[in-house]
Amino acid sequence: MAAKWQQWMPLYLNRLRGSLSVQAMSGDAFKGYIYLLMASWESEDCTIPSSDAELAVLSGLMSKWKKNAPAICAKFQAVTVTVGDTVTERLQNTVLLEIWKDTKRIYDARSLSGHRTNQIRSPKQAKDGDRYGDHDAIPPTRTGTVTETETKTGTRGTPPSAPPDLTPVNAEPLDPLPFDAEPEDNIPDGLAPMQYAHFVLTEAAIPAGYALKVKTGDAIEMLARLESCGMAAATKRLLDRMRAAQARGDKVNGFWLEDGRWKKESGDSADAERDAFLAGAKK
Repeated sequence: MAAKWQQWMPLYLNRLRGSLSVQAMSGDAFKGYIYLLMASWESEDCTIPSSDAELAVLSGLMSKWKKNAPAICAKFQAVTVTVGDTVTERLQNTVLLEIWKDTKRIYDARSLSGHRTNQIRSPKQAKDGDRYGDHDAIPPTRTGTVTETETKTGTRGTPPSAPPDLTPVNAEPLDPLPFDAEPEDNIPDGLAPMQYAHFVLTEAAIPAGYALKVKTGDAIEMLARLESCGMAAATKRLLDRMRAAQARGDKVNGFWLEDGRWKKESGDSADAERDAFLAGAKK
């Protein structure tokens, strides 16, 4: 059976019309010649049988084959083909053979390139069986320990170029923090920034997409550096300030984090000045 690339055959009109031997053919001979070229193209080695009986059928000439055979066979050369232990003589058109080889080579190269492209574009397979996209969204933690992926995602840097919420549709939520008491009263050290961020947003009842978790994790890390405290203490302070802002009617979201409102306690001068301004505006 012919391969997919053999379902079409290029026909160089200038070569065909410019050949004196082809121009000298009768109508029946020309038809038989084209038919045999097509039969050669669809074969596994660009050859056709050499027996008159088979050529009469393949050429479509039947009883007219013997009359037109000399003109047609002059366009083919006899070649020896070995299949297993059997050696067979067949016919081959050398001009068509070169075109056949080039076409097959191009098709094979494109097929290989397409296969490699599909492998690169396919989603990465996570170890636990969940499929994640190219952005490497954080897989669910199982024991509360920091994984290598979480550590890389939690560090400050440029977020992946993808929609804000990159969490897989069927991904499980992050496991709760490993403690039994009220979370904000007993926040453990040694977790990844993204775990702390997940906890803060959950406790503050804020819908958390991937981008917002990254911003919250960055804010926790910066707060820990600014106030010289541990990540657990910074997490508790950020949560308290989020709740205080919500109580004042502020909208706590990504802009609130980027604006740095969490850097000041609710009783600090910055908030006092803002509250005074808002109070004056309401009068």
